[in-house]
Amino acid sequence: MKIHHLKNNEIDKKKWDRTILSSPNGNLYGFSWYLDIVSPDWEALVTDNYEVLFPLTIKKYLTFKTLRQPLFAQQLGIFVQNLSYFEFLPEIFKYIFNKYSYININFNKLVPFDNFSFNKNVRLIQKINYELDLISSYKTLYKHFNENTKRNIKKSKREDIYVKIDGIRQETFLNFLRSSLEETTEINKLSNTKLKKIASIISYTQKQKISKIYSVHRLNGSLLSVAAFIYSHNKAYYLFAASNLLGKEYSSMFMLIDEFIKNHAERNLTLDFEGSMIPNLARFYKGFGSKETFYVNLKYKKSII
Repeated sequence: MKIHHLKNNEIDKKKWDRTILSSPNGNLYGFSWYLDIVSPDWEALVTDNYEVLFPLTIKKYLTFKTLRQPLFAQQLGIFVQNLSYFEFLPEIFKYIFNKYSYININFNKLVPFDNFSFNKNVRLIQKINYELDLISSYKTLYKHFNENTKRNIKKSKREDIYVKIDGIRQETFLNFLRSSLEETTEINKLSNTKLKKIASIISYTQKQKISKIYSVHRLNGSLLSVAAFIYSHNKAYYLFAASNLLGKEYSSMFMLIDEFIKNHAERNLTLDFEGSMIPNLARFYKGFGSKETFYVNLKYKKSII
């Protein structure tokens, strides 16, 4: 098998998506439609029959092309039809280090790095994700919640609030995301570009019936919290979640996650919390009994002689 560098319009996206769907390390972020949204100019390294895939998430900087991890895509890197095809990694590394002057990308969690040695231009950083296997009964899962999480769930249930599933319009969801993030000032406000990408992801997944939007409301109908869950590869990805100040006061996100777990218990499904390295978020995710998983961030800067 030979590796070929293909431009976006040269990629056979049906073949690409078939491999992502069947790959032992496939994930939501690797699908062509997802890459088209988060990294419109992406290219790819592929073998003859698409047994090995490596998305090149290109971002131009002045006159240079760099590889950057796209926003809203936590883990990419190499995808393979068979784990033995990781043997192509040295060839891929050699190619991208020669081709691009700067690289900052995340590899998915099954990619092995133990057997590789890199020069001083390469830096590997281990990153943490949190996942919760939902195959047990809700009663068993609840036992593994920590005391703070149980206390906040009980607190939220004492309030006059309730959870809806797919009970709000997409426009309402997006407006709430933007306004609540501005209100709580925890992260930078959502730009129009970021919001359009979120809208495209939600629109596509809703049409394909692979996502659910959970929302928490007061009795008067006003929103307190929202979260989108996208289903792929026996996972439910927890994406685009936010609470306003009153929602935080009512612990409404605890109620939302608890309701999702209750609805999906005893299924062959993993709840993927998508991180985080931020201590407060990590505590929140761990509070539901989720376990740490690890993936690698690779940074490379070409030496200038």
